[in-house]
Amino acid sequence: MPSLLAQNEVLKGFEPSWVAWLEERCIEIGFNRGDLVIERGHAAIGLYLLLDGEVSVRTDRGGELARVGQGGVIGEMALVDGGTRSVNVLAVTNVSSMLMTASEFEAIKVARPEIALAVMTNLCRILSWRIRNLTRLLS
Repeated sequence: MPSLLAQNEVLKGFEPSWVAWLEERCIEIGFNRGDLVIERGHAAIGLYLLLDGEVSVRTDRGGELARVGQGGVIGEMALVDGGTRSVNVLAVTNVSSMLMTASEFEAIKVARPEIALAVMTNLCRILSWRIRNLTRLLS
């Protein structure tokens, strides 16, 4: 699904050859409506690039923090800090995704540092937007 992967916000501005190269290193994973995609407190294995569907980012008490859909990313903090999952993420619809594992990202940094830098630059932009949005909601 290169065309869907190319639309992901983490790959914004990527050359088609970069997208194809990354696609070979990611794992396609699907989730059914109602599945727990990410569970708070569990080890983070990587990030999910959403190709189709929608997920709900939720607090422990069940409150919804955000919805993320096609072209979005979840679990991105795994690549940044390697910590445990900080929220629960539930599939609202059937979801198609590509998993970029943290260990694969480490290999990408060595093999193609320009791609790794572009991924991290886009992740910083995404995280910055999310922090600004959260700050606005809490004000």
